[in-house]
Amino acid sequence: MRTVFYKFSAQRFKGLIIQRLRLFFHDKVLKNIENSRNIFWFF
Repeated sequence: MRTVFYKFSAQRFKGLIIQRLRLFFHDKVLKNIENSRNIFWFF
């Protein structure tokens, strides 16, 4: 029972971290697109 809980919490924690990273990265990418839209299209 305990291992299942740990597995679930670890999965949830990992999901939260990924979500945070994705939001942070998305925000940075959007700002970069605003700053240099032409350069972005080459990548």
